[in-house]
Amino acid sequence: MKHQYFGDINDYRKYGILRGLTASSGLKLGVAWMLTPDDSRSDGGFTAYLADSKMRRFDPDLFDRLNAAVRHERRLDRVRDQGILSAVAFDEQSVPDDAAGRGLYFSRVVESMRAAEFVFLDPDNGIEVRSCPPGRKRSSKYVLRAELRQLYAQGKSLLVYQHFRREKRCDFVRRVTAEVAENLGCEAVSCLQAANVAFLLAAQPGHSPRLTSAARLVERAWAGEIRLLSATPP
Repeated sequence: MKHQYFGDINDYRKYGILRGLTASSGLKLGVAWMLTPDDSRSDGGFTAYLADSKMRRFDPDLFDRLNAAVRHERRLDRVRDQGILSAVAFDEQSVPDDAAGRGLYFSRVVESMRAAEFVFLDPDNGIEVRSCPPGRKRSSKYVLRAELRQLYAQGKSLLVYQHFRREKRCDFVRRVTAEVAENLGCEAVSCLQAANVAFLLAAQPGHSPRLTSAARLVERAWAGEIRLLSATPP
């Protein structure tokens, strides 16, 4: 995640999903932003939705908070300061590329998420790919499979931000949910799909009924913007 993305259309959907999942499930949220430096790209510039009153209906309180915050300053600490998300922990460290630094970084993430039951991880691109292994330049843009395993093994349910890749989306979602389920050793992983990105939901067995019910409510509240795709078993 980069500060420059704060408040764009994907952020609106993302915070809407998190607010809906946590409000309905009652689980304690922890957020790991997985920060990387801003760049000169135009990504994150999509804030025109804030001038469209029809978009407000999905979550009026969230819409108003983002509208006010974006006008002031586009920084992720606004999420905490403006009460956009209610979380027991926000990890706001920057992610290093080097392997040694990455290990230290994630050990601090784990410590900061100690009180959380449900952890959201927000890498720039999503889950690691073979072409950019840990330690390589720009590996900071991905969350590592080993990092997901570590958090899941500690009893945390996970939600992971994932960009689509250059393949049919239905095939991609089917493949990546199955891969995550196999990596974590969990029964199944579901997906909340927005226009350009996916949010992969890996629930602990004890959390699954609540999170599944909450995800259905999110889909209903955000009809036309967010779609819940059935869990895919490994």
